[in-house]
Amino acid sequence: MLPGRTLFLMAVLTLPAAAAAQRTVPLDHGWQVQTSAMAGTDGVARSTDAPGPSQWYDATLPATVGEILRANRDTDTSARRFTSPWWFRKVFEIATPVDGERVLLVLEGVSFGAEIYMNGSSLGKVAAFTPGAPSTLIDVTDTLRPYNIIAILVSPSRTATPDLGIPGPVYLRILPVD
Repeated sequence: MLPGRTLFLMAVLTLPAAAAAQRTVPLDHGWQVQTSAMAGTDGVARSTDAPGPSQWYDATLPATVGEILRANRDTDTSARRFTSPWWFRKVFEIATPVDGERVLLVLEGVSFGAEIYMNGSSLGKVAAFTPGAPSTLIDVTDTLRPYNIIAILVSPSRTATPDLGIPGPVYLRILPVD
């Protein structure tokens, strides 16, 4: 057998073992959503135990703000509601990674850009991208705790549309480091 083919076959044979070692933790349920006009723009506060106003909307992702409002029987979809950024906030528990593991926060779609916070720390900004585009991967290994709060401030569009939101899945990918 040719050496090039041997390497190719070895790579194909070891790929399923590497994929099996990865774990995925979905973060689709249990989100709270609110406009920054009510909740403010302090990402550190929104990603700690201070949730802000009590009138947060319950949400399951992926979803846009317009879809979330309709699901919560809020029929006011006037353009003025979509000129400010909106918060997407989730509290979750997870075992901290063990030595030799890295944890990535994966976003598969954000309408009009976002700022991401976790446990009182800024994780950075992402530009708008749609599901099917390359995912945004953020290493959260050093930020992760047993009890976590993630807050994502989604930017509005220039046309004040209810389509702002997180139209793709959000999850954690736990990878072994070799």
